[in-house]
Amino acid sequence: MKKVRFLSRAVPKSVLFIGAVLAACTSFLIYVLRINAVFIDATVFNGFSAILFGGNILCAVLLFALFLLQAHHIEKGGAEVHTKKAFQLFAKIGLVFAGVFLLYTACTMIFSDFEMRARLRTSIGASILPFAATLSILLLVWGLPLIQKSACKRGIAIVLTCVLALSAVLTLFPCYTYKFLSDPMVIDNGESYSVVFATNDTGTGFAEYTYQGKAYKVYDEAAGRLKNSTIHTVKIPKAHLNGNSYRVGSTRVIEERSYGGRSGKSLLSKDYAFTVPSGEQQTYLTVSDWHMHTKEAYKAIANVGEYDGVILLGDAVPGLECEKDIADYIVTFGGEVSHGVMPILYVRGNHETRGPFAAALPEYLGMDSFFYTTDYDDYHFLLLDSGEDKQDSHPEYGGMVHYDAYRANMVEWLETQEKSDKKTITLVHDSDLCVEDDLRARAKVKLGILGATEIISGHYHVCKFEQENGFNIYTDGGFHKDEYIASKLTLTKDNYRLSAWNDKGEQVFGKEIAW
Repeated sequence: MKKVRFLSRAVPKSVLFIGAVLAACTSFLIYVLRINAVFIDATVFNGFSAILFGGNILCAVLLFALFLLQAHHIEKGGAEVHTKKAFQLFAKIGLVFAGVFLLYTACTMIFSDFEMRARLRTSIGASILPFAATLSILLLVWGLPLIQKSACKRGIAIVLTCVLALSAVLTLFPCYTYKFLSDPMVIDNGESYSVVFATNDTGTGFAEYTYQGKAYKVYDEAAGRLKNSTIHTVKIPKAHLNGNSYRVGSTRVIEERSYGGRSGKSLLSKDYAFTVPSGEQQTYLTVSDWHMHTKEAYKAIANVGEYDGVILLGDAVPGLECEKDIADYIVTFGGEVSHGVMPILYVRGNHETRGPFAAALPEYLGMDSFFYTTDYDDYHFLLLDSGEDKQDSHPEYGGMVHYDAYRANMVEWLETQEKSDKKTITLVHDSDLCVEDDLRARAKVKLGILGATEIISGHYHVCKFEQENGFNIYTDGGFHKDEYIASKLTLTKDNYRLSAWNDKGEQVFGKEIAW
């Protein structure tokens, strides 16, 4: 019987070295891919992803240790260790497992959907510099001295030194232009306006305007301390901004310290002439569930035509894993569609309730609550927050949610509201309102009493209109099967009209409903 060539041949130290480096890189990628862990574990068994991660780290350590043994020519019993069968067996087992882990990682990345791939790019970008620096130091200290060929050693030394130096420079000194990511978004939070804008690096932020002859410069600050962030939020009274102009500014913060610090370039935007919807006829862009598909969303929105205000119905991302998610897919998106000159009514989606930055979203957007009311002349908007779409015990939430009590508080607040003499529209991400049957029933009874039976929602990634138990429910389209649908809500004295277009320029819905 012929021996398998792989098993019969000795493993050279160069192969062990490359295998160890690849195993280290695979460990990094598996760590980044942990966002998929709950879904993978649900398919296989709980803890499977953790076992893969730990196994891959052990594999990297094993291969690097074997490389060190072989390169040092440590002898035992008169023979070099790397000639021993045990050594070769462990080396080949390590390489096989390294290949399996690498294949698993590649398949996971290839078969991930658009949102997961976008999340991977963000996560890798945020972590790549410290990882590259750590790996370079490790290889320079331990690996390079053990390589015998001088030419190879010099080449690897130059590459690793450049990587290490570049990592250090980019970490300590920003080497790219400081700029605004988009126009600001002006969120109507019920009590005031929150002017929110984003920059491509951290810094301080402010807004300035003149009201009744007095100049105002309002900073993004907390108890006198300026905030250092890529997202800048300033609250301005409604009376100060309605029909007025404003501009925003930011100063880059290179290093923030207890004593001293370093600042960089300062930015100042153009003037934005801010207007609010008024009169008997008002038009609103309504969009939901863009889930990072901003390019498709912009194409669909281009077909809507002009509008006076914007309604964002939530689900911008799979979850808020980092500040950049909020900056890129909520703040920048809101600025792009509103151009900084009209108010935005923001409804939180269930995917904005997920991730380590979900709890900070109210502060980033300058919103004390996600359920509130606001008026524009003859129209009264009631904004609700359906929270998550599953019970708190669901494994997707990792024990980090408490939305059952939150929804109960929202319904209790709703039951304190009085009927408006204006035409009322309910805005909510999920038209089911609450996952709890009793809370849903109570909420719908109160909405009926308030005359808030016209519901504009998202969540289901379909464009449809339904009449159900006295409620007129419109579900905005969002992204589904490579198509994005954006809608337009036109309010008039006698009726309201709903229209929708996809990103191909086709009108896919149109209906007129009497009040």
